[in-house]
Amino acid sequence: MTTTTDAATEATKTAFKSGFEKFQIAGSSLAEHNKANLEALMTVSKINVKSLEDAGSIASAHVKTASEKASAAIKTLTASKSIQEAVEVQADFTRDALDSYIADFNKIADVFLGAMKASSKPISERVSASFTALQAVK
Repeated sequence: MTTTTDAATEATKTAFKSGFEKFQIAGSSLAEHNKANLEALMTVSKINVKSLEDAGSIASAHVKTASEKASAAIKTLTASKSIQEAVEVQADFTRDALDSYIADFNKIADVFLGAMKASSKPISERVSASFTALQAVK
């Protein structure tokens, strides 16, 4: 009976030791995985902050240019000698303002599109790594 008990005890010790080692490896692997996830999150955050700064610069430049053009249009409009001339000045100003708005809107859209593309790379890499890690656990 002692031999059977000793064998069972030894088998239990071996199984526990093996399980604990696997648990330690999994815990270490999980910590490394989470660290990589946080690094990817920081990368995405930096990309997004940069895109917001770029969009803000474009918007600020647009507002400044639009204000200057509006001031010039008002001066030209007040100097108009006829209603026809005033209508033409207003139409030209409106056309130019709309073209400028659309151009700057497209620039901002390009900035955000570029940020989305750049942000998707670290995220998709981490998702792929997660699926690989899950497959390894099975």
